[in-house]
Amino acid sequence: MRKGIAMRVKVYIEGDAAPTDDFQKIGDAVVRQILAAGIKAAAGQYVVQVQDVTPLEGSDDSDEG
Repeated sequence: MRKGIAMRVKVYIEGDAAPTDDFQKIGDAVVRQILAAGIKAAAGQYVVQVQDVTPLEGSDDSDEG
């Protein structure tokens, strides 16, 4: 029987970057690289697709003063 499920995963990324760097873009790229590598290594018989990568509102520590 063919089945499917959408999973929500929360990932926290921290690192050094220049003040002018867009850390949202950096985080997006890091997550996509991790997922691509993991999918290739672990999917096995399953079809795995990244359908959405969205930063959490207010999760950027630069917004905290």
